[in-house]
Amino acid sequence: MPGQNEETKVIFHLLYHAMLLVIEMLVVLLVLSVVVSGCRLTYQFCYEVFGSVSKEQAPGRDIDFEIEEDDTMYRVAKRLSTEGLIVNPYSFYARTLMMERSRTKLYPGSYLLNTAMDYEEIIDRLTVNE
Repeated sequence: MPGQNEETKVIFHLLYHAMLLVIEMLVVLLVLSVVVSGCRLTYQFCYEVFGSVSKEQAPGRDIDFEIEEDDTMYRVAKRLSTEGLIVNPYSFYARTLMMERSRTKLYPGSYLLNTAMDYEEIIDRLTVNE
């Protein structure tokens, strides 16, 4: 009997350490998964801010877009996204924040935009006083 009790302790000790190892591996996999997802989302956002991104490929669809007198660039970005003209309102807005202020002054009016236009083309169209 005394030998059996020692064997049981050793088995439980081994099982305990095996379970700890499995839990540690799961935590490492979870952290790794979060890091990889964060990197992927960061890359995607940065590509949208600095790259040439359009909602659709050419020829796209023409959409009439109105800019009111009191519209801000942030509100315009939200509406552009809602109307299907841009991929992400936050990356569009971030792009405008990095531009010279004179290049991002909005002019009220009606604009014909296309879903195949990239962010730069849309910004150029909305900020040129015709």
